[in-house]
Amino acid sequence: MEAHPRIRMRAKLMTLALALTVGVVLAEGVARLWLAVRGESDAYASTEEVRDRVEDGLAEFEPHPYLSYIPTRHFDEGGTRHDSRGFRSEEPAVPKPEGVTRIVALGGSTTYTSNVADNEDAFTYVLEDLLRSEYGYEDVEVLCACSSGYTSWETLVNLATRVLELEPDVVMIYHGFNDVGPRLVWPDTYRSDNSGHRTAWRWPRPSLLEKSLIYRIATSARDRLWTLDSFTMIDDEPDEEPLDLLRENPPTHFRANLEHAFVLSRFRGAQVVTAPFVFSEEPEDYADIEGAVETAIAEHNEVVRTLADQHDVHWVPLDELMPRAGDFWADAIHLNERGAAQKASIYARFLHERVLGSS
Repeated sequence: MEAHPRIRMRAKLMTLALALTVGVVLAEGVARLWLAVRGESDAYASTEEVRDRVEDGLAEFEPHPYLSYIPTRHFDEGGTRHDSRGFRSEEPAVPKPEGVTRIVALGGSTTYTSNVADNEDAFTYVLEDLLRSEYGYEDVEVLCACSSGYTSWETLVNLATRVLELEPDVVMIYHGFNDVGPRLVWPDTYRSDNSGHRTAWRWPRPSLLEKSLIYRIATSARDRLWTLDSFTMIDDEPDEEPLDLLRENPPTHFRANLEHAFVLSRFRGAQVVTAPFVFSEEPEDYADIEGAVETAIAEHNEVVRTLADQHDVHWVPLDELMPRAGDFWADAIHLNERGAAQKASIYARFLHERVLGSS
């Protein structure tokens, strides 16, 4: 006796569903094994997995109540180490010991030297070593209070709330690129508090599908473990031309932030050192750097130069001294080990001749 057609159809559907389920489970297992063998288990981490690593102090960044985020405190991985404040430095003594000359660098990933893994090869470490070994400043300290993605807004807050208590003798500030993004927002959201661009750290609400590695691979959700944009930035890109937005959103807030940072540092007794933002002559890694971004950087450099003249801030002519050839650069704006060493050499000589040696 043959089964009823409906029963046969139901059996076929159940068989198909079982086959699909088994196929998905096998695909999930193969994908996870493949990433584990390649050493990339974190590459497609889910929001839940990212959150666990952040809360366990295993990610490179952690939330902060006034800065949105900071480099993770006590982070130690692959040669990169942070102190108890999240600075890429050795732990400084507080209060500052008598006789110590303390230099603090502020800025974004280009000063942090994010493409250089080992602390000893990073810009601020090499600078400290040169000042001690070649120029005889045995009691100098160079602290890196920078972070990837920091704009002049974060630098100002960082300076006021976390750096000045360290009693710096010299504050080095370097900005230009990261402040382009805050200007490429809807003009009615371009405000002095940067609320059109930056937000407090917030966790995206994941879907159930995100639990599947196959889904995360299919949607290209790669490397979110180290990506801050989805946690700390407003996702509302205007459909206007970037050059039009730059004209509508002039660098007034960039100017105000840097001026406040310069004046505050000087008021607290520190000398201030700044420089124009420079980039590689081979900017293929940043497709638009020769267009709107280059225009904005030029505007920012003019602001920095004007403020330096007005507030008696030391100006390092980095645009004249730093090689632009590609073998000094990891990409269009970030230095490699050779570039970091060259930049440190330029700064060491400048600090000796213009700042430390004349004080």
